[in-house]
Amino acid sequence: ANAVDETKLKDALVADFTEVVVTASDSILLGDATDSGNTKRDTVQGILDLAGGGSWAHIETVVPSAATHVTFSGTPLSTTYKDYVVYFADIHGASTSKDLYMQVASGVGPTWKTAGYFSALDYRPYGTSTIQVNVANGSQYAIAGASYSGAGMGLCGVLYIHNRANDYVGWTCTSSNNYGDSSGQPGWGLSAGQAHEPNITSLRFHLESGINFGAQGYFALYGRIIP
Repeated sequence: ANAVDETKLKDALVADFTEVVVTASDSILLGDATDSGNTKRDTVQGILDLAGGGSWAHIETVVPSAATHVTFSGTPLSTTYKDYVVYFADIHGASTSKDLYMQVASGVGPTWKTAGYFSALDYRPYGTSTIQVNVANGSQYAIAGASYSGAGMGLCGVLYIHNRANDYVGWTCTSSNNYGDSSGQPGWGLSAGQAHEPNITSLRFHLESGINFGAQGYFALYGRIIP
């Protein structure tokens, strides 16, 4: 009688299991109030979506580590999330004054798009107080201008992809130069000749003229489901 108590249940059902870092795809058991309390399961992401109203989930962080490209591929942009954000900080070039660009891809391959980009970038040239607008078609999106190699002079910014299946791309960035000046660079992009960039599955960042990134800084990808 009374041999099985709360302590024994706790030790058997909780304490004896191996610890693990919870991920969005892990499952949780619950009692379904709409089905007579029957035991069901849902993913951690499903619980977060219900509780958080569409909060951002971290997908991947990539450190440049002196590479020529930073890539989010393997179809990280999927139907799991509707909107995506890339946050980048402390991005340097191996040499001074190199612009930051981005290309997009579709499919599992992925198949990188190398033409037909249209982007607009508002910026203040260093040493001036005049805001200029740079509008261009080409082989890539122009995300930010003039990365520098000196400490404390990296690029940082946020890039948005709104509604992956009908994609509009926007961004806002800041940068500093060797003289300590800084500039804000809001911009946007789409596919030339159409109103959106459909079904983006992969992103690739690189600096002007194939210059390597510096070893510091990072790019981080997040996704969100809008309820």
